[in-house]
Amino acid sequence: MAEIIRLNKVLRELNISLDRAVDFLETKNVEIEKRPTTKITSEVYNLLAGEFQTDANKKVASKEVGEAKLKEKEALRVQREQEIEEKFQKAEAARKVLKAKMKLEGPKKVGKIDLDAPKKATPKVAEINSVKEDKVEEYLKIAKEADDAVIESEPDMLIHTFDQDPTDPLEFTWSEVYRNSEAMVHHLNNPPVQAYVEKHQEIADRFEIEVYGNLTKETIKAIEDTNVPFRHFKTTEVGYIREKIFNE
Repeated sequence: MAEIIRLNKVLRELNISLDRAVDFLETKNVEIEKRPTTKITSEVYNLLAGEFQTDANKKVASKEVGEAKLKEKEALRVQREQEIEEKFQKAEAARKVLKAKMKLEGPKKVGKIDLDAPKKATPKVAEINSVKEDKVEEYLKIAKEADDAVIESEPDMLIHTFDQDPTDPLEFTWSEVYRNSEAMVHHLNNPPVQAYVEKHQEIADRFEIEVYGNLTKETIKAIEDTNVPFRHFKTTEVGYIREKIFNE
């Protein structure tokens, strides 16, 4: 076991929830940040393994199989990084061509952004889910039901895709782009979406949200009311928005 390890890997290895792990460590007077990406020491790992790894056979994994899995994951990681780099290079080349052909009226550049005036904001959201090993098919079914409901009832949800992690078949991410903050509030209060979140709690272990862009106070309150861990990345004065597209 490495000196430092991410908690989410330990949770999957021991097949326990984040709450259960944190509650147990508190009984041992060990405090950690309640986030799946928290890094823990080998001593904390040993405490968790000693409590939850009851099957002795699970403690002694086959060295050959373990090395094969590590090599496979590393190969997938390298492949994914290459794909991302290729996409970046293609996008950069396309951007340079577009810039050369743009008319003077081109995209409206954003000057200094007033963070207290978020009406022009277009929130981007990544909802990260970790599904229990034997519940993938069931989870895909409830995700499809939620997606069908969203496309019918949320015209201001501009992008709504469900993507699988290339290195972990149990990890999925909702990628969402809203026309504005009000559209995000509507999504959070949409009954089919709330029903999906309730079902998620029964067949999945992890659910956290990352939000990119400026939000109204009402939107932030709506996210907090879900009791789902989230991080908010505010827009800086760098960059631009093609406002015409989002106002059509």
